[in-house]
Amino acid sequence: MTETQPSVKEIFVKHVFVSFLLGGIPLIILFKSFSKQIFIQNTRELVPNSILQLYFIAVFVVYILLSLILTFFWLQPDSRVRYIVVCTRAIFREAASGLKSITQTIIGVIFTFCFLWLRIEPNSFTFVRFGYLLLCAFVFLCGLVVIEIIERRLR
Repeated sequence: MTETQPSVKEIFVKHVFVSFLLGGIPLIILFKSFSKQIFIQNTRELVPNSILQLYFIAVFVVYILLSLILTFFWLQPDSRVRYIVVCTRAIFREAASGLKSITQTIIGVIFTFCFLWLRIEPNSFTFVRFGYLLLCAFVFLCGLVVIEIIERRLR
């Protein structure tokens, strides 16, 4: 019996729900359990600074590039280059797997924070900031979808 491949929409929706479970629900628990100041401090600690975000992106990009090389370029099965690419990709796949969970958590935190923002800090809310945060979360989410599609294709 062959397993049908999920559509891009199904993969996207799956990642939205997983992100909400990993990041959104814990954020709501923090919001309901602590004062505004403690909530804001804990939320800032959940999302890594921009240097770490760039590092996460770099690991994903290297993994995607290595996967694309294996997918779209013919490398002789017994060549040393293929062996190096396969081994390096395996290492980056492990790293990307861990970062995938971190990224899903960040996405869940960002999406949920966007909808809690007006209750927490209504004076700092702007549609530009709101849109920027949603765009960041959406880009990370699309990255996860692309990675899953590539992984499925390589199976």
